[in-house]
Formats: sequence, C-alpha cells, structure tokens
Amino acid sequence: MFQGEPFKEEDYCIAIEQIWDAIKKYDPSVINYEWDDNNPRIQLEPIGTRGYIELVAVKEKK
Repeated sequence: MFQGEPFKEEDYCIAIEQIWDAIKKYDPSVINYEWDDNNPRIQLEPIGTRGYIELVAVKEKK
C-alpha cells in the first residue's frame, strides 16, 4: 500500500503522480517479494484530507 500526504483537492493529479513515482522507485525484492502482475492494482478515490492511496499486488519471490 502506498499513501501520499494530504493535498489540496485541486492538486489531486500531482498527488497521484507522486504515488506513481514512488511505486516505480520501490523494489519489493528487499523484502523477498516481487510485483504480481496477475492481480489488479487498486486505486482509492483521491481525497485531500487523507492523501491518495494505491495498492499494488506483490507475491513471494521464488
């Protein structure tokens, strides 16, 4: 799960891009996992008071 900082409602595009950048940089292999492309990403509605949240599936590395 990736969660951004709270943001102004009009800046929701920036908040989403920040999370996408964080996902691109994250390497799940440091915890012996890898991305699981067979399962969906879940994007929650961007709400400024809680930040943007996106869930990305991982699986144990073989």
